Amino acid sequence: MKHPLRLYENFKCVGQGDTTLYWYYKLMNLAIVRYEWKNLPPQIEPMFIEQSLFYNSIGAFVVDDVTKIPAFFNVNLTGNIDIYDFPEERQAYASNGYWEMYGKDNSVIVRDNPTMFPLCWTTMLYAQRLNNLWRTIDLNVYCQRTPTVIACTQDTRLSYDILSKQYESYVPVIKVADTLDLDKFKALSLDAPYVADKLQDQIRYTLAQYLTDLGYNNNAQQKKERLVSSETEGNNGEIEASRNVGLISRQRCADQCNKLFGWNLEVVFRSDLLDEFNETIQNQVMNGGVENVDVHNEGT
Repeated sequence: MKHPLRLYENFKCVGQGDTTLYWYYKLMNLAIVRYEWKNLPPQIEPMFIEQSLFYNSIGAFVVDDVTKIPAFFNVNLTGNIDIYDFPEERQAYASNGYWEMYGKDNSVIVRDNPTMFPLCWTTMLYAQRLNNLWRTIDLNVYCQRTPTVIACTQDTRLSYDILSKQYESYVPVIKVADTLDLDKFKALSLDAPYVADKLQDQIRYTLAQYLTDLGYNNNAQQKKERLVSSETEGNNGEIEASRNVGLISRQRCADQCNKLFGWNLEVVFRSDLLDEFNETIQNQVMNGGVENVDVHNEGT
């Protein structure tokens, strides 16, 4: 039977699933709010569109033949493929049991990305990494609590108790009599290097990587010194490319919906404040106002 105070043996099991789930839904929320569907028919819930694309990477806009109500559904692609290797029929379905077949003449497909790889898998990879870093910080801080093991003989046990109480009371200088034989005390240092601050920096860097994948402006550089304008521009290029991965697919869908259904649909990326900051920095660089731009504390 294990000693009841040997809690450290179960330390690795505490909260593993909870913290992974926390990071997963935190990242998921960032993913499903990054695009704004403007002039969307009031019957369609915009958050459902992005949540469906997050998990399935594909969906369809339709107008029901009977009710004439616009709707967005998850779909299964089926039927013969066209010259672009894309199935011509769409099985639209909903959790309440709705199921209907649609085609190119009465539905519009929207993809989350050109390859239709679900973002939920990428998000889980980031959530697991962030969970590992976060739990490692907890473990590293926990290790700071028991830095030393002291062994002593039975006849010096009382002296040890007195010394340990002074140590626990944060006494800066412990005074002992010169008759105390210190050779009878053996100390084994268990000092674990404090790396929680470095791990916290790694968490910020991992979050910045995920934000870059989503197309959010951020500072993905880990170094604390000032960044030159070329480094800032390089990071902005990667962010713009990631943003366009999802934006172009959605904009094409909006154009097709406008032609087929007579809507005035538009899709934009939600980044007004971040774009304003980025534009200000770029103007300063282009106008020669600054040589180096300190963006370490400005990125999200």
